Amino acid sequence: MLEPVPAWMQAADVGGTTELVTAMVTMCYDAKNWEKLNETIVLLSKRRAQLKQAVTAMVQQASAYVDELEEPLKLSLIETLRNVSEGKMCVWPFTHACR
Repeated sequence: MLEPVPAWMQAADVGGTTELVTAMVTMCYDAKNWEKLNETIVLLSKRRAQLKQAVTAMVQQASAYVDELEEPLKLSLIETLRNVSEGKMCVWPFTHACR
């Protein structure tokens, strides 16, 4: 599933890359594979050529799931989102001041 990402990124296709990364996050959520959800968010956020808009959309998509999860899973997802977005973007529900 990660193979198409480099081709999309090289073409600077913001819409396609955004659609792909949010679909990957959604698939993990729908499968209720919480460990894979956190791993996917971290993996995609660390790809050097990843478009910032795509990472932002991915974080926003994942943050929509926070309220739907039980406490231990919720805290794990919040920690993952905080780690990948810290110092890079403003994710309002989790940060009070944008840097």
